[in-house]
Amino acid sequence: MMLRRICLIGSVVVALVAGSASAASAAVPAGSWGGATCATGSLTGFEMAEGNRYLVILGSSARCDGQSTAATFGVVFFRPADDYGRIRRSGIRNYPSGGQARGFGIQGPTGGTWGACLMSDPATRVDCVVLTAGTGWSFRHVPADDPLVDKPALPYLAKEETDGWPTDPNCGGCW
Repeated sequence: MMLRRICLIGSVVVALVAGSASAASAAVPAGSWGGATCATGSLTGFEMAEGNRYLVILGSSARCDGQSTAATFGVVFFRPADDYGRIRRSGIRNYPSGGQARGFGIQGPTGGTWGACLMSDPATRVDCVVLTAGTGWSFRHVPADDPLVDKPALPYLAKEETDGWPTDPNCGGCW
């Protein structure tokens, strides 16, 4: 009887430790973004800013989950040569309260072909486009499973992921 209790207690401890490890590994890392369980929105176009030095992606997003807890959304950019998408600090925005839509302009890439997705968290694409530089820029909507944007998005900005990207935390208010 005593051996059976010890085995049962040991099994419960192992299960609790394994469950804690699973929960910890599934936890969102520090510096991450998201939090809304339902979001709507769209990328609506682009404009050139500061004498055609910067491409600014335009759009709007709203949460539709009825929650009042803080939550953020972002625009993630995908390079054809990369196996993942990246987001800058200036590309993460807060949802307004009360389910209202928030318009935004987020600085985009320069040159080449890029994918961009409005995302409510690092795994949920709300709207995606492909931007291509040429004589000017072209902008076309694509499905979330388009090969250019159907890649993992980094859930947070690691220092090395900001190389070559402006990191001015005030830039989010530039446009």
